[in-house]
Amino acid sequence: MTHRPGILAVAEGERTYDLYCRSSQSIASRLLVKAIDPFFRGMNGHFDGLSPDSNCLTGWAYQRHRQACSIWLQCEGLSARRVPWELYRQDLLDAGIPPHCGFCFSLHEWPEVRGRQVYASFDREGDLPLPSLGLVQID
Repeated sequence: MTHRPGILAVAEGERTYDLYCRSSQSIASRLLVKAIDPFFRGMNGHFDGLSPDSNCLTGWAYQRHRQACSIWLQCEGLSARRVPWELYRQDLLDAGIPPHCGFCFSLHEWPEVRGRQVYASFDREGDLPLPSLGLVQID
């Protein structure tokens, strides 16, 4: 017997509802399995977008119970780029987030991205995007 993963919503602590994905069950199952994989569990972060001078892509990320986690910049038609994320940010410390988890990726290191949209993810494939305000257009 094969069991498929699923998501159950609890409303007001009493009633439960099965949630269904409108896309392909195989895709939804793959994403759910990936999202609950222990390797990705406890990851937190935010893709802030372009720096004020428009020279860098910025954000922050960390993983509870582990020192390191990978962040990947994604752009359609280009290979994902791994981002180092060890910059100190006082604003993170003030918010109760580990302060040495910021990143600032220079656009000079990725000139092919000009004229395209970018987002950041926790995984190389781009299935687990960081929270953000949306795709960032690089001009």
